[in-house]
Amino acid sequence: DMVGLNPVWIILAVILGGGLFGVAGMFLGVPVIAIIKIWIDRCIDKKLNKNKNDKSCEAIK
Repeated sequence: DMVGLNPVWIILAVILGGGLFGVAGMFLGVPVIAIIKIWIDRCIDKKLNKNKNDKSCEAIK
């Protein structure tokens, strides 16, 4: 809950991280997935806010 990830993503991060990089990958998998999730969320928010601004500008004209 602290990371904000679905438990399925956490399990996948641990399994994939462990499979690719061993024990270190198991520890680093969850933070890497969390960073990727934050990046994707920010990109989506940026895109949605851009679209909202564009529509509001068209309504003013």
